[in-house]
Amino acid sequence: LPGLGYSFVETQFSISKAITSFDYSDRLVRKMSESISFVPVENGDAGQAVLDSITPGMFSTDRIHLDPFFGPEAGRIRYVNWIRSVMDVPDSVFFEFVRKGTRYGFALCRVQPGDVWDYLLGGVYEPYLNHGLGLLTPAAPFLYAKATGVSLKRVETSISSNNLPVVKLYQYLGYRLETLRYVYVRQKRRQ
Repeated sequence: LPGLGYSFVETQFSISKAITSFDYSDRLVRKMSESISFVPVENGDAGQAVLDSITPGMFSTDRIHLDPFFGPEAGRIRYVNWIRSVMDVPDSVFFEFVRKGTRYGFALCRVQPGDVWDYLLGGVYEPYLNHGLGLLTPAAPFLYAKATGVSLKRVETSISSNNLPVVKLYQYLGYRLETLRYVYVRQKRRQ
């Protein structure tokens, strides 16, 4: 593919985890669940507050962010538009991680048949990156379901090989690899 002008940008790992295998007794999971609240995000001011909290550095390993053709601001706009397009859909589950009134991050899922959650997007807000909150991202759907009593049987998501710390967090929690997708890009150069 490189001979045809394509560049490799990442490997997408499709992964899943059943709620029956989620270890709520893990000391790190317990610590998170004892100190964090999960607050549903409704349309309006709360939804806009999440969109306003998406900064160019929040998803710095994203393929759009890293692509010199697009860059960090295009990556931010991509995520804002993605959230906006899904947050009001009736089968979406949209919530923030909150501790002592401070909003630390968010998660956005879509409920599929059979109480399977497609975990579309989640993250820790930029001011709180590298503060020991990363485990919230892969644990969030399970902790939210437990805290609110909503039905969840399995979480499915995709993560990028570009974000090795997040890959390691999902491994730590025992998510199972389902498929790999190699992502290449080819940009049409402006003339």
